[in-house]
Amino acid sequence: MRIEVNGRPATAEALAHPALVNYGHFTAMQVREPVPHIRHVGGFGQIHFGLKAQRAGFDDALLVLRDGRVAEGGITNIGFFRDGGVVTNSLGIAPVTRIGDVTYPVSDLMASADKAYASVPWGRI
Repeated sequence: MRIEVNGRPATAEALAHPALVNYGHFTAMQVREPVPHIRHVGGFGQIHFGLKAQRAGFDDALLVLRDGRVAEGGITNIGFFRDGGVVTNSLGIAPVTRIGDVTYPVSDLMASADKAYASVPWGRI
């Protein structure tokens, strides 16, 4: 696996915890979120960096802010398992606890998400 940050080989300081098990080949690119609390004001940045990563031979781009915080992937949201829970970025995005009229306890939601991911057969494409 080749890991780069802004087109250069990643250092321990630049990418301390990549958490890349079974994902694939990616590169990290620095981005700015103009309005992070609004999910879809336009996907230009994600599309631009994703295509740039693909042209360089990667599967996707990991979008990293100037201060080093991970924002998201070019075509994905990203989270990390820590202390039995999932940690996502801290850009003002509220966690999902309700879909439509149905409210879900976060612990149940995380358990069902973990079960769904565990049931997927992983293999090379």
